[in-house]
Amino acid sequence: MGRRTLDNIDQKIIRTTIKIGAEKGAEHVSTLDLAKKLGISEGTIFVHFKTKSNLLAAARDYVFAKIQPAYDEFMEKEVNYNSFYEFWLKIMSLMYDNPDYTKFFYSYSSIKFEPEIRNNNKEVYVGLMKKVIGSMYPSIDEKALYYLWIFTAIGSLRYASTKISLKKPIEDNEETRFMFRLIYGVFFNRT
Repeated sequence: MGRRTLDNIDQKIIRTTIKIGAEKGAEHVSTLDLAKKLGISEGTIFVHFKTKSNLLAAARDYVFAKIQPAYDEFMEKEVNYNSFYEFWLKIMSLMYDNPDYTKFFYSYSSIKFEPEIRNNNKEVYVGLMKKVIGSMYPSIDEKALYYLWIFTAIGSLRYASTKISLKKPIEDNEETRFMFRLIYGVFFNRT
């Protein structure tokens, strides 16, 4: 994914979008409310982000950039149950430590978007799923990989959201391993 460097106003707009999206849901982010909250004109938002879809995608990319180091490290490793569990645990911990990211990403992943946003999501998520399951199930098509991603991501984000609500940290313990096996175990031949 090509990312441009964010300037200060871009970052403020994105962080506020994430905050509003976490509170109200990504589908309820209003550029007018966003502008009022930031004390800028709505036109300023559209100068920086041509469409609301671009703004939401930029907010998604901002959150994704926070997990990028763990993602890059995982993509360099051989995929097995333990390497994927370590990656997942890092992501869940990051989401727990940043509840607005979790709530925004969960609402963003749950709503139907215009084709350009859906296609941007698909590129990122299918790449990860190809890495995780492609070697085990080489004939699986991209559409199936995308839907598997949606299923597993929503389950993971729901788990992180529940832990946030309960104010219980995500730790490497029996409960967390059980949830991982419940969500992803079908992909691995491990009991």
